Amino acid sequence: MTKGRRWQYYDIYSGKCSGFPDCCIRWFIDEWIHRAWKPADNADFIQKYNDSANQLAHELGKKHIGYIICPKCIESKNLVKMNTCKKDKCTCHKLLDLLCKERDENL
Repeated sequence: MTKGRRWQYYDIYSGKCSGFPDCCIRWFIDEWIHRAWKPADNADFIQKYNDSANQLAHELGKKHIGYIICPKCIESKNLVKMNTCKKDKCTCHKLLDLLCKERDENL
């Protein structure tokens, strides 16, 4: 299993733990991460996304969305309440600690 694949599994696991819709998790992994890593090449895409997400937050009386919501959910105004994990009780935090330890050992 590649290192990148391990982080994708973490994104899926933590997204589900946080209560995000599957479509938002999938969009985050398939679209957002790749574009966000190259902001200079994707400035228009990122700005358009931010404008849409901020508009939805404003319409709903919020300062911000709080997570990377997919365009489909922006359009349908499907905003979910994020679950808040307790670090000592949540397995996604333990998985993150393991991935970070592995990364640090290989630097």
